[in-house]
Amino acid sequence: ARQLTDVSAERADGIGVNQRGARLAEPPATVHRLLASLRELGLVRQDVTTKRYRLVPAALRWAQAFLRQDTVSTAAQPFLDPLRAALSESVFLTELVGAQALCVATSESPRPLRFFMSVGQRMPWHAAASARAILAFRPDDEVRRLLREERLRAFTTATPISVERVLAEVRDVRANGFAICEEELETGVTALAAPVHDGAGSVVASVSVVAPSQRLQRSTWHPVARELVRTADLISVRLGHHPTGPARAPSRSIPAS
Repeated sequence: ARQLTDVSAERADGIGVNQRGARLAEPPATVHRLLASLRELGLVRQDVTTKRYRLVPAALRWAQAFLRQDTVSTAAQPFLDPLRAALSESVFLTELVGAQALCVATSESPRPLRFFMSVGQRMPWHAAASARAILAFRPDDEVRRLLREERLRAFTTATPISVERVLAEVRDVRANGFAICEEELETGVTALAAPVHDGAGSVVASVSVVAPSQRLQRSTWHPVARELVRTADLISVRLGHHPTGPARAPSRSIPAS
């Protein structure tokens, strides 16, 4: 049922049973049974004309209730607006929820040209800085399992679509202390992200900035990363963690712009 709601959330115009079955690799009969459960819970409805299924407002209420109870997003929210003001770009918080990296809080750039992140949006492990900043600090066997379970889709020509290439990116994140996604998820868009630790020292979330590549150029990555890491550390402290050591420069070569 969770996978069905994930698929529905990706399409504003709804989606049909056959499309859901194809996306989930499940036969239509199974999808019908799962949809019946979601209807009983009041989370989806079927359009009488198009026969497509859509999420309903009750799903939003469930999401809002989750966010009110979620200590990570609650702890992070007060720090997102100052970060957005410092960078003048859109920033967001991604949290590890089950086996997925989900956007759970945002603060949008005041600039006319900006990028919007939706609360509840799933970030792909292999192609998003926000997800890789979390993935990099999971155990190696878990990293491989999550990558095997995800379709390594090529969003752009820069997207890493092999497990070994993603693992190389993960090693960079571990060495640097932050993640970089340069036009891997969308052409013309660059994002950086820093990990957030909980009181036990586990990485449970990440703080990201996303902007047009023409503004978030390589020459800006170091100062932007410092702001991200500083904010991530503040959130981590709020969660009971005590970080040590500054962010390090990326191991990759960064030519001056």
